[in-house]
Amino acid sequence: MKATKRSSRIFLAVVTFALAIYSGINCVRHLFVDAFGIVSDGTAVSVDYRRGKGGGYFVDYNFAYKDATYHGRSRVDSDWANGRRTPTPIHVRFFPAYPDFNSPADIGRCTPLWLGILFALLFSYVTIKIALDLRAASVKQDSEPDA
Repeated sequence: MKATKRSSRIFLAVVTFALAIYSGINCVRHLFVDAFGIVSDGTAVSVDYRRGKGGGYFVDYNFAYKDATYHGRSRVDSDWANGRRTPTPIHVRFFPAYPDFNSPADIGRCTPLWLGILFALLFSYVTIKIALDLRAASVKQDSEPDA
């Protein structure tokens, strides 16, 4: 295998592994918030639209817990974003041990949880497949006699 092809495969494996880790952490965070989270009153303070890759509508919100104010940002669908004036009251679900793990309880997620889990599994599979291919190529290269 050529060195450039090998290095590009290693780079692809590292990128897909990072995406798998990110997707997995995000899914676990949402599972904890949904399973063990408590709900507090909050305020949606602004809604903005981000252009480009990863863009869409986002809501910024604040909520109070144990004499401290916490902030959050969450993706929202266009109907919610265009149908509300800010500031507006919302409910925020958060993990009591770590209030920075939070999400609006009243606002549906744009990305379903099962889709995040699917991406984590897909990225993990691709990473493992690339690693096994690289290992097989390395073993094959080592077993070839030098001429």
